[in-house]
Amino acid sequence: MADDCSFQILLARQIASYAYGDLNPMIKSEFGMKYNELTTYQTVQMKRAYHSAESSVAGSGQGGMKALVLYAWKEKIYLSSGPQTRVHMKAVIPEQNDLPLPSALATDNDPHDKCADWSIINLYPTFIAESEDLPLPKPADIIKVDFGNRNQLRDPVYLGLISSTVLISEDNLINRNKVGKDCKDALNKDMDKVIDHKSAPEDIKPAPKEKPPPDPNKKPFIGIYIPPYYKKYAKKNRETGFWTPDWIEKVAHAGVNYISFKLNGTTAAKNGTMITDTYTKDLTGRTVKEEISHILKTARAINPEFEVHAWGQSGIQRHGSGKVEHGNIRRPRNEKEAQEMAIREAQAVGQRMNTLGLSEYHFGPLTSGVQGYPGHIGFGANPLPGRRTGENSMAINDYAVSTFSNELRKQVPGVRIWYNGFIECISQSVLMEYFDIVEPQSWPCDAASFRKKLDGKHTGAPDGRPMLPISMEVSWTIPDGHRGTYTGSRAAAWESLKNKIEEHKSRIYGVHIFNMTSQLHQSLNGWPSIPDMVKQLRGVYNKV
Repeated sequence: MADDCSFQILLARQIASYAYGDLNPMIKSEFGMKYNELTTYQTVQMKRAYHSAESSVAGSGQGGMKALVLYAWKEKIYLSSGPQTRVHMKAVIPEQNDLPLPSALATDNDPHDKCADWSIINLYPTFIAESEDLPLPKPADIIKVDFGNRNQLRDPVYLGLISSTVLISEDNLINRNKVGKDCKDALNKDMDKVIDHKSAPEDIKPAPKEKPPPDPNKKPFIGIYIPPYYKKYAKKNRETGFWTPDWIEKVAHAGVNYISFKLNGTTAAKNGTMITDTYTKDLTGRTVKEEISHILKTARAINPEFEVHAWGQSGIQRHGSGKVEHGNIRRPRNEKEAQEMAIREAQAVGQRMNTLGLSEYHFGPLTSGVQGYPGHIGFGANPLPGRRTGENSMAINDYAVSTFSNELRKQVPGVRIWYNGFIECISQSVLMEYFDIVEPQSWPCDAASFRKKLDGKHTGAPDGRPMLPISMEVSWTIPDGHRGTYTGSRAAAWESLKNKIEEHKSRIYGVHIFNMTSQLHQSLNGWPSIPDMVKQLRGVYNKV
């Protein structure tokens, strides 16, 4: 194998990190399977996996299974209606696989990639797209597949892309010119432990995701969080006010795709309290609902696809009757109490979203929504400096956030839920099954931390292990340049952040800015204004 195959090897490790039952949850026992002289171990496994997963995979009740792409290409096929070009792919279903896994995959489906383990890849079945318009996935993407003949598991069919892969480059973990063999072996051994795909809570199954995956042609999809107040802009060195009579025109002309209104703080989990609907009235004379209608009318005259989203700070693990942590945070006594708070919060959020006519929600758990929160380096409220979330904390976190997600989908049909927070706190299977888009946070605000975070290194645990990959769309949370604790040059921090986004842009769907401040109108000590940030980011994505 070539000396520079680390990225291709990392792609293969992503495939290998999925255990039996991670993609297609399995039932504990099976009855009624028939055996004959043609039965093989592999066909038994395939049948068991297919029938077990048939009702629990995306598109419940419609059949199909989740699979992982090993290699994909386009090829012409000949039908009675004439020739058509269809996507073909080699793919593996972890729950039915009895073949060895490839040691390396091709980068971007390059058929000439010398690093790829073609001898093993070619052993796998070829799935053919059911229609011409299905996208070409990349290695390690998650897809939905089926069999034309389910009884004999023949005629493999590719039904659609479920989620694209976000994967860090191993180049950022190994300097091949400086790291010796012993260090590489230690790293390789450690990386095998990076992803712990825990099963979703056994008594909770993910509600169907009714919205289609985000359109990759809209990259970069850029949004801004709106704070729960309107304050007039004043030209000062550091100013939170952003409101001017033409602020929304400025946002739309800058190329921003959406803004997001804050609906709730942590008390929604305690008693259903939501942020008032009238805080916009002093400056505009309009309630939040009326302001949203005004914003959409104004912004869509400039960009017809402009959107308004909602966001909130979760408190589903803050107002319990259990142990006290970090000042005034009181954890739930047990899963039942966590469930009650999650449902209460989701019902309150859902009711407000329906009132406002919104269908995109950015769920922000942080310390109040999860336990074992690692925090940021140098952050005073960091409860676990240099450590990772423990298994017990992760178990209760999985239970709480999956309950919230299912209840919100029940309350708001067609909702898309974005997970905004430190993704180390929940298991990846729960993240993928219960949320549509992940929004990792890039804090604190200095050049070195930005580089580490976008390279996939845990900001709260400097052990050199990546917290990614995650097979779903990613929208990075970045600061506006005003908020945050900056240790060093703002100009250097911005350049570092922008350069890393450029490096990983093929796997970053969007960026959202936290949050709207005076940076809408001005720069600050070398950090560009919001319109200039958007312009530079779009330039990064347009660069060939």
